[in-house]
Amino acid sequence: MTTVLLVEDDPAISEPLARALGREGYDVRAHATGAEALADVRGVDLVVLDLGLPDMDGLDVAREIRSSGNRLPILILTARTDEVDMVVGLDAGADDYVTKPFRLASSSPACGRSCVARPPSPPMVSCALRTSAWMWPRIAPSPATWS
Repeated sequence: MTTVLLVEDDPAISEPLARALGREGYDVRAHATGAEALADVRGVDLVVLDLGLPDMDGLDVAREIRSSGNRLPILILTARTDEVDMVVGLDAGADDYVTKPFRLASSSPACGRSCVARPPSPPMVSCALRTSAWMWPRIAPSPATWS
């Protein structure tokens, strides 16, 4: 079974997301802080990471995971919608970037499967953004580089 580490401090998001992932067959470990997540990262297959955590920035969580040599896929799930935030998130080690609000049915299970199924680099683009042709030139040199 694929294990997802869900790092989200808002129960209005984390609880339904954890239930939806569980229904899709994922084993979900949910934490509300970066410190708890970093202590529980061993043995997970995918991290779904909010950036606005109460104890530390989610970017620092991603950087810490990467600095330890861990290449597991990291999907950022955040309210930060600026293009620069996406670039910084991917530079911090994220493989995917999804902005809130998001559609639970289309974003979480499909993106989770794609993150787990693919190697963690090069950086992937979120399922939601893949459908927005206007973003292609800003994310990658060409849509042909995506598989």
